[in-house]
Amino acid sequence: MSRAFIHNKFLRIFIVFLVIFAWLFSGWPRIWNNPPIPPKVQVARAITCGFGSDIDGVQCRGFITTTGAGTWAVPSDWSDTNKIEAIGGGGGSGTSPVDGTGGGGGGAYASTTIAGLSGTIDVSVGAGGAAGVNGGDTWFNSTTCLGSSVCAGEGKTSPTLDEAAGPGGTVQVGTGYAGGAGGAGGINADDGGGGGGGAAGPGGIGKDGGTFTTAGDDGGGGGGGAGGGSSTAGGNTSGDTGGVGGAGPNGTGGGAAGGGAGSNGGGGGGGTDVTAEPGGAGGPGTEWDATHGAGGGGGAGADAGAGANGGLYGGGGGGTGEDGSVNGSGAQGIIVITYTPPTFNQSAYRWRNDDGLESAATWKAVENTDITNVSLTEIIRLRLEIEETNGGTTIGNARLEFSSDAASCTTGTWTALDTSTTAWRVTASAYITNGDPTTNQLTTSARTFVAGRIFDTQNEDTTGVSLSNTHTEWEWAIRGDGAVDSTTYRFRVTDAGTALNTYTNCGQLTTAAVYSITLDQANFAYGNMPDNTASSTLTLWSEAGIIATNGDAIADFYIYGANTANWTLAAATSTPDYYTHKFCNETDNDCALSGPYGASFTALTTSPGTLLKGSVAPSGQVAFQLSMHTPNPSTVYTMQSAVVTVQASAP
Repeated sequence: MSRAFIHNKFLRIFIVFLVIFAWLFSGWPRIWNNPPIPPKVQVARAITCGFGSDIDGVQCRGFITTTGAGTWAVPSDWSDTNKIEAIGGGGGSGTSPVDGTGGGGGGAYASTTIAGLSGTIDVSVGAGGAAGVNGGDTWFNSTTCLGSSVCAGEGKTSPTLDEAAGPGGTVQVGTGYAGGAGGAGGINADDGGGGGGGAAGPGGIGKDGGTFTTAGDDGGGGGGGAGGGSSTAGGNTSGDTGGVGGAGPNGTGGGAAGGGAGSNGGGGGGGTDVTAEPGGAGGPGTEWDATHGAGGGGGAGADAGAGANGGLYGGGGGGTGEDGSVNGSGAQGIIVITYTPPTFNQSAYRWRNDDGLESAATWKAVENTDITNVSLTEIIRLRLEIEETNGGTTIGNARLEFSSDAASCTTGTWTALDTSTTAWRVTASAYITNGDPTTNQLTTSARTFVAGRIFDTQNEDTTGVSLSNTHTEWEWAIRGDGAVDSTTYRFRVTDAGTALNTYTNCGQLTTAAVYSITLDQANFAYGNMPDNTASSTLTLWSEAGIIATNGDAIADFYIYGANTANWTLAAATSTPDYYTHKFCNETDNDCALSGPYGASFTALTTSPGTLLKGSVAPSGQVAFQLSMHTPNPSTVYTMQSAVVTVQASAP
């Protein structure tokens, strides 16, 4: 009887790449567009301000109130969409010891917008004038008033330091309004003083202070209301009764006669000659917030009553009565800075193949769609659309960053790409001229397009692109030279390292998974086998079988055989030189109970489509048995090597 020695070589592991297609939804998917179902959620926005604070989710506002010369640093989020406002210091009242003194004038209001502002800016905030002293001019962007970009003139004291009214301030540079003049004081025995003038404000001119009416009137004039709108002049005296304070810009806030204090930019009430009442303080302004605005004029004192101080900011001081000695001071000025920080949004992205010029390379996926199965040896290109949505003109210096632990573009740890050391690197492309302008390729933003740049040798656009309610596109050629298999990475643009305000669409890819198997039996021999006989691993060693151990990714195990040098793998052995090779999943079956000819043994084919075990966990193990049946008959009697392959594939 002829015999053949059969040698079964069992060591072939194939690496395959997993491709997963997945839908990602943000909340519930939209099922109808008009009307939208579910409805679009409205989100209240807040912004972070480099100077001042958020006032409406769009603008920042801050105040400079330190009097005298100083400097102000332009914040990093500054834009050309801005407004600089100033109020001059209010003048003090007169100082005559023998007459009712005139009220001081209110400071002027001026404003402007400045383009291209940067660096450190010289400023000066006018002080309020003490009795007999003018207030100070307030200006921005120079060391002098007339050399500045905006300057609000000072309210003045009585020109003769007696009963004469102090003039209101005037606009020196910029556009705006004059402050209200103070009221005149009386010149007769026991006459009252004149009320201080209200400061001008963003709503209009300041109103004049009230004055004495008739010789012998002992009451003090009311302070003038501030800042236009519904403001009114201070009330004049009526005999021994003081005048009411003028209303502020909203039509309220005037102090009551008899020394009532003003509020909301209203003037202080004039004192009444009962017990030599002092005048009421001018009301602080509230145009910009609860504590910042144009101030009302101080109320004048009656007879020997003291004049009151003007209200913040820029209110003129109230005069004292003829027998008094305490005169009101003007209030200091203020600089108000309001600006719209640029609001950047990463609105879209799209992945490209590195197979063409800036406008001709083909796309890997539709816009705002992640890609998977990305090879770490492949150069790919990422195009990102950035828009400025507030109209805040600024220069955007795009820098590309990536993260492997971020759940979104605003979480996690981010790394700027370089060209040699980072996991993802900017990589030279045969199709790109570094720094060339981009054309409009993406479609998410409806804003006007401004050309960006395409890069393959640098990460950051150090030249920058000017954006103001427009959008641009940047593109990079990149490769994952140091990236990790089976890992999701996200990509975003920052403005020279500062995260954008919002990221509507965050670029994402997943690198290819690597599947592997290790076998505890690499080679074994069935031994010498006659024609038409069978042998199995059940009889070669313990019934544990051959152990296949999975790698790091969930995988399906497939098994298939092969023809030998002289024999053909088949389902039956009745044809000369046809042999069978079968397997049994020992993990899920009792292969010994079935026996090598039983139902638990399945014939191998040369196709890799036969499943050994599905969804094997990482590091999971599968045991299996093999059995062979020789041809009936064999025409050759040399050693035959039969290869069996176990292959790991995506589940």
